[in-house]
Amino acid sequence: MGLEALARWYHPKEGAISPQEFIDVAESNGLVIPIGTYIVQMACQDLAELNKRGFENLFVSINLSLKQLKHPDFMPAVDQILQTYGLNAKQIQFEITETVTLQEDSDLIKTIGELKNKQFRIAIDDFGKGFSSIGYLKHISVDTLKIDKSYVFHVLSDEKIAKLTNAIIIMGQLLHLDIVVEGVETKEHLAFINRFSNILAQGYYFSRPLPLEEFIESSINRN
Repeated sequence: MGLEALARWYHPKEGAISPQEFIDVAESNGLVIPIGTYIVQMACQDLAELNKRGFENLFVSINLSLKQLKHPDFMPAVDQILQTYGLNAKQIQFEITETVTLQEDSDLIKTIGELKNKQFRIAIDDFGKGFSSIGYLKHISVDTLKIDKSYVFHVLSDEKIAKLTNAIIIMGQLLHLDIVVEGVETKEHLAFINRFSNILAQGYYFSRPLPLEEFIESSINRN
């Protein structure tokens, strides 16, 4: 169905460094803006390459930071990148995490509205992790809820968590939103999700994060 673009810093000595270790620093010193633009560019470049190789009807999901959304160059840069790689806006889904607090920020809400008007998809990432999830749905129009992985990790052992997960899925379906359950790592996790209709799953059960060429090779081998 789709892919999520994940940043990794490949250090010559330390190897792959996860964004948890460098994004906070980038946020504080302003580097998150050029890094974010580069990630959007690379994600679109890779998606265009996948289209050429016959992987049709895929979308790519890209995480955005608050500073990216509020930066005046964000929208022009995205428009230019899409034009460069000949992609349709519907092939791009921007994820907004609960760490991005809307706080009734009219400029931020306006930017998200502009993305929607241009036919980009909007997802709320890590849904249910904090207290702001429901509030998002009051302020912005979204397409997808991505249920935080902490739920699926405990649905088999904690009845309360299982009921909460069930409630989130039903709420999303009533709102006609796409639902993605993150953190699926076992057959048992997948069996729980398969009790529901029209639910997407994401996690290590399907694949760990891969560079583009490894993803292509892995997909060809599966088929």
